[in-house]
Amino acid sequence: MRSYLAPLVLLLAACAGGSRVDPTPVPAAGGGTVLLISLDGFRWDFLDRAVAPNLQALARGGVRAQWMTPAFPSLTFPNHYTMVTGLYPEHHGIIANNIRDAALGTFRISDTTAVRNARWWGGEPIWRTAQRQGKHAAAFFWPGSEAPIGGAMPWRFMRFNDAFPNAARVDSVLTWLSLPRGEAPSVVTLYYSDVDHAGHDFGPDAPQTDSAIARVDSMIGRLMAGLAARKLTDRVNVIVVSDHGMIATSAERVIKLDDYISLADIDVVDWSPVGTIIPKPGKETAVYDALVRAHPRLKVYRKGEVPARLHFNNHARITPLVLVADPGWTITTTARLAARRPNAGGHGFDPAAREMGALFVASGPAFRQGVTVAPFENIHLYSLMAHILGVTPAPNDGSLDSVRTLLRGAPEQGASADRIRGHLITLASDAYEGRQPGTRGDTLATRYVQRAMASAGLSAGSADGTWLQSVSLLGVTPGGTVRRWQDSATRSTFDASDLLLWTRGLDGPRRLDAGDVVFVGHGIVTADGRWDDYKGVDVRGKVVVLLGGVPQAATGVSLAPGEQQRTATARGAWAVAMIVNPAQWAQLSPAFRRETVRLAADTSVAGTLEILVHPDAATRFFGDGTALAAARSEAAAANFRPRALPGKVFVEYLPRRRAVVSPNVLGLLTGSDPTLRDEVVVVTAHWDHFGRNPTLTGDQIFNGAFDNALGTASMLEMARVLAAGPRPKRSVLFVATTAEESGLLGATWYTRQPRFPLAKTVAAVNLDAGNPWGRTRDVIVLGGALSSLDSVFGAVAAAQGRRVTPDPYPEQGFYRRSDHFAFARVGIPAMFTATGMDFVGRPVGWGKALFDRYLAGTYHSPSDEVGADWDLRGDAEDVDALAETVRRIANAAGRPRWNNQPETASFRAAQAAQGKTP
Repeated sequence: MRSYLAPLVLLLAACAGGSRVDPTPVPAAGGGTVLLISLDGFRWDFLDRAVAPNLQALARGGVRAQWMTPAFPSLTFPNHYTMVTGLYPEHHGIIANNIRDAALGTFRISDTTAVRNARWWGGEPIWRTAQRQGKHAAAFFWPGSEAPIGGAMPWRFMRFNDAFPNAARVDSVLTWLSLPRGEAPSVVTLYYSDVDHAGHDFGPDAPQTDSAIARVDSMIGRLMAGLAARKLTDRVNVIVVSDHGMIATSAERVIKLDDYISLADIDVVDWSPVGTIIPKPGKETAVYDALVRAHPRLKVYRKGEVPARLHFNNHARITPLVLVADPGWTITTTARLAARRPNAGGHGFDPAAREMGALFVASGPAFRQGVTVAPFENIHLYSLMAHILGVTPAPNDGSLDSVRTLLRGAPEQGASADRIRGHLITLASDAYEGRQPGTRGDTLATRYVQRAMASAGLSAGSADGTWLQSVSLLGVTPGGTVRRWQDSATRSTFDASDLLLWTRGLDGPRRLDAGDVVFVGHGIVTADGRWDDYKGVDVRGKVVVLLGGVPQAATGVSLAPGEQQRTATARGAWAVAMIVNPAQWAQLSPAFRRETVRLAADTSVAGTLEILVHPDAATRFFGDGTALAAARSEAAAANFRPRALPGKVFVEYLPRRRAVVSPNVLGLLTGSDPTLRDEVVVVTAHWDHFGRNPTLTGDQIFNGAFDNALGTASMLEMARVLAAGPRPKRSVLFVATTAEESGLLGATWYTRQPRFPLAKTVAAVNLDAGNPWGRTRDVIVLGGALSSLDSVFGAVAAAQGRRVTPDPYPEQGFYRRSDHFAFARVGIPAMFTATGMDFVGRPVGWGKALFDRYLAGTYHSPSDEVGADWDLRGDAEDVDALAETVRRIANAAGRPRWNNQPETASFRAAQAAQGKTP
């Protein structure tokens, strides 16, 4: 190999950027050695592919981040220089791979003259920081290392040559590190581009990319073997990173600027996915106005108006207009597209996109072992390396405190909002396709939860020693036909735009020939008899037609979901046809089209056929619009009399059925007490949601961020908190359940096939949704004070300085609508809490209004996505409270008990039947 003694070239590094924060003073760590390795384009989740065994071993013996967040734009040169300076690109000046400067001209990464000109490079890289304080530094390929920044080159360095053999790079670094103490470099950088090239050429999921991952992984194996052979592992801290991730791109996802503006009106400095644009004089407003509304996948910002979180406003090199393509999209022109199709994979996008997440794995004497930490920004690497080296960092944007949990001796802390956010963003991403049981999203979600449980310190919790408990399900997609005739000459056939059929059971096909039809108004019967729409009419074997909702005259009457249908079923109706208004049709019709899932073991479960009738089709049941209007008027009064409708109906229900196997994921924290460890506290959160609905226009993915990616993320963080502290006396079993949205099916199956006998299961604590809106002064126990669990939780909340407040939605019956209820039904004391409504720093009623809007428009819809403004500090506080509650339950001498009140009678009876009354 060739090495270069750095010439003392007295050139000063210019920094045209804005102000920088001062570093937090930190104590020196004692002079360790840092080897920083970049695997360009290595997305964070590539680490979990089977082709990276050496990196996986490094992570097991050290520490990994869920991912590392790159700086914006997520490009190679800006992020490599950010990692070694701790500065955002707007502060160090390398704002893109192609840049224009009024004094220096044009910078391109392929232009060696520009790359070696120190005036382009602001800030102080780690090698210069080390050398300025008396240490040696070496760089084997790294952006910035070929320029005399601060007047000096690295002690030893290699100019970039991508043809230099991979193995020879490792061997050269090992030679440097093997020099005698005092001569060996204290900080070394090493770079590989294989994965980035393959990702661009073939896409992130291509076999060629896996081959590239395997190649660089083998170099990590070669390096670690070399360090061990030279007895350097107790001295060298290996940090393996990447600059960004990778996402699939294609010629089908392009934004052609010349479709919206004249290219003669602009000068383009850099193209895609972050376009830096200089409009020609006098064209600034016209170009901006045309582009800002040009394409739904393109965001356009004036300089100074880029979102503050991207840190891309305060440098002279930032152009007047900044264009940002959505992840996976390419900014181009007609001519450019004809000359060169987009790559199969790309990067540079908003760092908030999970596909842009970068790799971080570290191992060595400074780092913890076997730990996964929450995501963090790559600006913090510089302060981390300075601390390990024992040098004082230059001014930078990062903070050692943000990554101190990576280091040995770092104090254990409570729940981390950042770590919860990391789990949440992954589980709620489009890549997980709505997490529907039996789909690709099922596989992705359950694999992720399994890995996260292992990283949190849990062991496989199933009885067979695996993480998964298979749940056999049966999916039923409704369908069928309804025809009505008034006489032999008047027939009417409904289609799917008029009418939808559905049943709550697992029924097979069924058919009704020439059935009678009865109109029963709104189908309401009150317990006190003051309103009765049936008035004794016989509806057995008939089709009941009713109007949705409650008439204005029925004061004080409220209907639980499905109550009108249950009333008809109880009276023997063959089918229930409900006429709804347009808003109700929009709300309910997706559920009538969606697959219904039930436990396969419950094939005997039957349900009355329900028919949802569009308001435009309702007249066909009554003959004409006048008759329908008259019927509505009759049904509005308490003296309404049910009546037969003329004609007959033919109904044929033809469902499609499919077998589905979907798992619960079980992670176990074994108790410390030799006797009590055979008893268990179960903690549940459902990972599933509704998947994708291809019939929708626009967004088709039900991401389920609030419900229940957030609850699952919170449970995973709760597991980490409990595993990191003193081991509880009783065992704690974490169960990420499947098919909750289909009726608590995963939880129900667990209670039939429990890992611990039900008689040994002392309590169940459930997390469903959470708090994404900030800290609260209160917390809610749903269902009221039903068991002694609630008083334990209340004491924990009080210790946090918070109070327990009543359920603000008792009419919703939330206690009976989530997984803990499956445990309550078999007698196990079960607790379900919810976020408080008294938000710190917000006016009275703010939280209730926010949740009202969620229930009205976001709940169970594609719009349930992670908000950019979500503040998870309150959720972390709730997780701490629940973790402490579980700890107290698991350590208590006695077992929880149901309170003696009417609402718990059935639960207490079930508990007694199990022979486990405390």
